[in-house]
Amino acid sequence: MNLSDPDQNATLEYYVEENELITAEKITGKLILKHQLRRNIDTQFRTCVSDGPNTVCSMCRFIHIYFTQESLHEAVTVFLPKLSLDDFWDLPTFTRFRQSLASLDTWEEQGIFIVGAQRVADGIEVSLVVEDRGLVVKSWRVEDLLRSGIKQIERLSLMKIEIVRDESCSKEPCPYYQKCRQTLKHMSGAEVYQTDNFVARTLKTLKTFLCECPVGFASSMDLPGQCDLRVDQCYNNPCRNNATCHPLENGYRCECQPGWRGDDCMTALNSLTCIPGYCKGNSICELVEQRMICKHCKYDMADSDDRCRLRSLGFVGKGLVNINKALSRVEWQLSFRIATIARTGIILFSGDRSSDFIEISVQDRILQAELSLGDNSKMVRMGNVRRNRINDGEWHTISITYYDRLLTLLLDDCDAFVALHAHGETPCATQLRIDLPSKCVDLSVPCFRFLDVYNGISLGGRPLPSGTVYQGFSGCIANITLNNELIEFSSLSAMDVRGTVNDGCSFKKDFCAKGFCPPKAKCVNRWNGTTCHCSNTVHRKGNCNIVFIEMLDARSEVVELVARQRMSKKTVSVKVLYRNSDCQKTLKKTDKVEGTGKRHENCKSRKDYNEELSSPHNQPLTLTEDDSYVIYRPDEIVVPFTLSFEFRTFRNDIQIIAAEFKHQTVFFKMEIDDGLPRVSLGQSSALIDAPETYPGRWTNVVVEFGENEVKTTIDEIYSLIDDGLPRVSLGQSSALIDAPETHPGRWTNVVVEFGENEVKTTIDEIYSLVRYNN
Repeated sequence: MNLSDPDQNATLEYYVEENELITAEKITGKLILKHQLRRNIDTQFRTCVSDGPNTVCSMCRFIHIYFTQESLHEAVTVFLPKLSLDDFWDLPTFTRFRQSLASLDTWEEQGIFIVGAQRVADGIEVSLVVEDRGLVVKSWRVEDLLRSGIKQIERLSLMKIEIVRDESCSKEPCPYYQKCRQTLKHMSGAEVYQTDNFVARTLKTLKTFLCECPVGFASSMDLPGQCDLRVDQCYNNPCRNNATCHPLENGYRCECQPGWRGDDCMTALNSLTCIPGYCKGNSICELVEQRMICKHCKYDMADSDDRCRLRSLGFVGKGLVNINKALSRVEWQLSFRIATIARTGIILFSGDRSSDFIEISVQDRILQAELSLGDNSKMVRMGNVRRNRINDGEWHTISITYYDRLLTLLLDDCDAFVALHAHGETPCATQLRIDLPSKCVDLSVPCFRFLDVYNGISLGGRPLPSGTVYQGFSGCIANITLNNELIEFSSLSAMDVRGTVNDGCSFKKDFCAKGFCPPKAKCVNRWNGTTCHCSNTVHRKGNCNIVFIEMLDARSEVVELVARQRMSKKTVSVKVLYRNSDCQKTLKKTDKVEGTGKRHENCKSRKDYNEELSSPHNQPLTLTEDDSYVIYRPDEIVVPFTLSFEFRTFRNDIQIIAAEFKHQTVFFKMEIDDGLPRVSLGQSSALIDAPETYPGRWTNVVVEFGENEVKTTIDEIYSLIDDGLPRVSLGQSSALIDAPETHPGRWTNVVVEFGENEVKTTIDEIYSLVRYNN
């Protein structure tokens, strides 16, 4: 007993009220067991100390735990960061820790047995055993509940908790199909730690491992106890009501007949009452003609099913969620859907980069898989072709099959056999195989032959020990199934979430339902927005009617162009410069429109142009030859001003437009770089986070030139404002240079020039509409 008296000359005497368990030495206060106890005890005694004239008493809580080597085999070790032994061996903290663990199941606080606590770097490690109704709970069960309820434990205990995995099993020391499990072994002696209100005498243990035969495996008569056989888990037909049983590595899955549900297909959908837990997401179950209907679901219909199970999540590149599902060691199937415009990001990760792991990611828009069984990792990528690029903002289905060290990756509706074996076929599938040394043919020889991962499946990125997310995924993940079993996220708040993870996919809503576009335009849902397609293919807000300039190119193909100039509050519509002097002319003499084609011989009114525009024979500006160009030269443009245009092309690499100023180092350029929109300002450039340009599809571009920034917007949705580009001042740089070509890049077909601000447009095999405003 840890007591003191301010009177140093006083002699203290200690004693405990009479009992059959413990006593205290009269002078030292040392607690002594009266005899060896082979049972668990949690009780209280009255303890006192006296200096002669004064006596002080208090209640002492006595906890005795009887460990056997078998119970130590089920020990679990957790890491408590930023916590000291003094903090842990404090009665309120100790009690709060045990109560939080007991809340994971129908356990009692007295059934949480602390084996010991040790100081490590940045925290402490606590080993524990759980007993429930007199039986020791298996360690794998405790770990599963810890992973699934980690948020609940942290909220109740007010401390961070992590499951400890050491390297004792990292080299797969077990033969045949035996599974390695880390555990504790009792060493001689004990450890004593004392604080102001706590005395802890714990076992001195050593970390070690066990080899066990997991569920789904057995031993043959020739090799008893060796776990050398796989067992068909459907051998006794566990599924009911004519359901189909599908064997899994460590269990089975029942495919129910219509009208039945449940793990063994024993629950009828037609019911006289609602079954608890049928409806998810706080929805309300109601019986309609003896069928359970979930009403008042808080999730969008596109993100949930008829049971209000949340099936999709949104990621912004700064968060992940860990689902408490372990991938099997030999065989499993995983499927999910993703939608994104990101070029890079880790979609899925499970394991430890220093030993066994699997990682599925997007690298430069292409799916990539990396796998390790504990030795060297191996990587495989999809073929870099347009159909395999998944950053178009549309939904794509990814299927992953793993069987005996062979990983198969499929994209969308892919026939794996044709994709992998047919010559000349565009590959929508790829495979990765890990080969073992020849000695590993003998299953009795320990080798890196199994995928041993224990930390669940992380979606949205790879978790780092620092608590941050590495290469976070930006996009949506939906309809994830493991061995054809749906993983739903209705209890997302109780799951292990790092950073920002959102319910549902906000980027893929039905935006057109809000009536965004004018009546005559066709609304098309895009990633995180909409585009409005007018009959003349212009994507813009407001009315679809536009005045066009007409020209005939050298090949007598009709080309159309629109340009508008706004000076102060006055808007001047530029129609055309005609040879016929009787035609109305709205351009000034200093303005100029040039091109390689011939001008129209006849004048047409605005009505005539709009009527001709509606003809299916007329197309927008079509320039197909390398030396084609168009020049626009209004007399003056002042900052700020806006340049907008549309284009479509079948080319993946092409320069579209550039604006060059008096200072030759200051210019703006936009191009298509391997299908992605890229803008340059000066010598710096950056890609816009937008879907890959689709061949032959119109793309709208608006460039807003301000004095201190340049903003580029694609399809009125995806913007880049000086991100990664240098800040420049355009106020002093707007004097005209006569068609210089000092900037990098090749120029073909079309050049557009403004008065003091000069714009060049490069179009090769492009159909283009151009307009400008200031």
